[in-house]
Amino acid sequence: MEAVAPATVPYERDIARDLVFRGLLVAPFAVGFGGLMRGWAGAVGVALGLGVVLFNYFVAGAAQSWAAGKDSPGLLGGTVLTSLIFRFVVVVVALALLRDRSFLDYGSFGIAIVVSHLGLLAWEAKSVHLSLAFPGLKPPRTNAFGGKD
Repeated sequence: MEAVAPATVPYERDIARDLVFRGLLVAPFAVGFGGLMRGWAGAVGVALGLGVVLFNYFVAGAAQSWAAGKDSPGLLGGTVLTSLIFRFVVVVVALALLRDRSFLDYGSFGIAIVVSHLGLLAWEAKSVHLSLAFPGLKPPRTNAFGGKD
């Protein structure tokens, strides 16, 4: 009888998916705020900045989840490093390509990238279960009647 390896749960992808979901939740408010502060160009800048950040989280989760399933610490480390470099390049290229565009406010774009990266990570940190027994996202809390709080 052959031993069957346990199926790995893609915690990294789940966390990245949750980050993207939260980013999409706040996107209308962030874009609206950018529009109120800097007009149409501010709204476009915030929307594009948030898009870059959400793309980065999606790529990070997919790459790390793929590498974690291969059971190779070296591959995981190399994938994390390559993914990080790729995501830095995406941000720098986006900043360079959109520098002198009249349809967006460059300051709003840059601020949206920084604030959304840090804000979404801080928000997500409350949802991650830092336990080896139950890694990944915390399960939803239930009340005494079995319903979600």
